[in-house]
Amino acid sequence: VGAWWLIGDIHNRRRTALSDVRPPDGGLAFEHSIIRRFWGRFIGLRLDRKGVPTELLRDPSGALECIGWRWEGLTIVASDLPAWLIEITRPDWRIALDRVAAALQDPLSSWADALIEGPTVVPPGSFQSLESSAPPIPLWRPDIFARAADKPFISKEDAGPTLRSAIEEAVAGLSRGRALAAELSGGLDSSIVGSSLVAGDRDVRAEGRDCALAR
Repeated sequence: VGAWWLIGDIHNRRRTALSDVRPPDGGLAFEHSIIRRFWGRFIGLRLDRKGVPTELLRDPSGALECIGWRWEGLTIVASDLPAWLIEITRPDWRIALDRVAAALQDPLSSWADALIEGPTVVPPGSFQSLESSAPPIPLWRPDIFARAADKPFISKEDAGPTLRSAIEEAVAGLSRGRALAAELSGGLDSSIVGSSLVAGDRDVRAEGRDCALAR
């Protein structure tokens, strides 16, 4: 997407206006457009002319971790820190005692902070440059998203179709390209998901008394 490589599960939104959050300072407009257009669980890499990652982008869901560091001229970006990778690189990291203390005192305000000094951890919905020590720049926050709705007020007549469209979009994106089964237990949640699968033009087959939907 432009100069960015997106890695992970990526779904293209039907209505980008639903997440139309504009940059407050006018910067990183293209990166904001990526957040508005795509959802899922992904990270973004921007490379220089030599193919070296210089910038990172993490989607707002937080479902996929994004950790980066440099080791002997190699830039490493990963979603996890497996033991074998730590043993090979032997990074010079230290426990961040001040962050540990803050996490113990107020876990909710420090949940996105790394508790060690060294690696670059990108919070959900943020942009991070690997070329400087500047902190990450948030591109998406739930409070900003809530204030940037399509309309200041949604009538009862419009609320139903809007909610239904959003649910059908989410179900279609998460079920795309994979075989699955949905059990209708008789409750509201499974009924909504089942009807959304049908609305998404899935090749549906009903089986048994519980009516399993399958591709």
